[in-house]
Amino acid sequence: MSNSQWQAISPEKLMADFLPDILAYPLQNNRLLGALIQFQRQPSPLLHGLLYYNERSQLEQIVVYSGHELWLVYHPQFLITAKFLSALQQKISFTFTIVCHEQQIEQWQLAADSCQYKEIPLMRMILYQLKPQNLVTERRHSGLVFKRIEELKPRVIRFIRAFIEETMGMPIKNYEIQKRFNSFEFYGLFEQNQLLSIAAATRWAWQARAISYVYTPKSLRRKGYSRLCVTALCQELFQNQKEITAILLYADSKNQASQSLYETIGFNKICVASTF
Repeated sequence: MSNSQWQAISPEKLMADFLPDILAYPLQNNRLLGALIQFQRQPSPLLHGLLYYNERSQLEQIVVYSGHELWLVYHPQFLITAKFLSALQQKISFTFTIVCHEQQIEQWQLAADSCQYKEIPLMRMILYQLKPQNLVTERRHSGLVFKRIEELKPRVIRFIRAFIEETMGMPIKNYEIQKRFNSFEFYGLFEQNQLLSIAAATRWAWQARAISYVYTPKSLRRKGYSRLCVTALCQELFQNQKEITAILLYADSKNQASQSLYETIGFNKICVASTF
């Protein structure tokens, strides 16, 4: 190849040829692994893979995308360069979001500056990991019940909408909330059937499971409800999904309260990440 070029690759072929590279950094590649595992369970024509070769015919980056979300393989041999980003701009015309970890963040920003790419930094986060032996359990207060939320009632909709608006600063339509509710496992902490706090088990990442949508209304905060809800969800996952060896989550790097919450439960910081 005298010029850089793209080569399409199916998700099946991608996993067959590059899974060892992806699994070399499973935490940083957790979102990509989640997409591939979901494809294994429920194949979708919307998931696409691309290999990017530079002008020296060397594989420089692997791109996977579905809808408006895009993932790059985190690995020292795969780089984010200005030439790659310029080629990506020409190859993919739609607006997308991407999460970069550790040195990927600086590589992406330098490449974007060089290409005068109009990136919009959405959030800087911290990736946390919890191992079963590190989970700090807590006795639940009398009268509080933790259980799976089976029906998308108006109060649940309000909680999910508020979580999205607080964390992402963007509105969300009811049909999108319904889609997320159907895709993930939402749990809640209740008192006399009143919902106090929520959390959800979301994507799989090989032998790990991610959680998100941790939300308690402002009027109910500082009562320990989020901690009880997250702790109970972690116990539920470790006890009933034996293949799970770790639980992952992202916390806003500016939200010291949420970081403190997760660390008291037993989560450990892994790395920084940024959403663009």
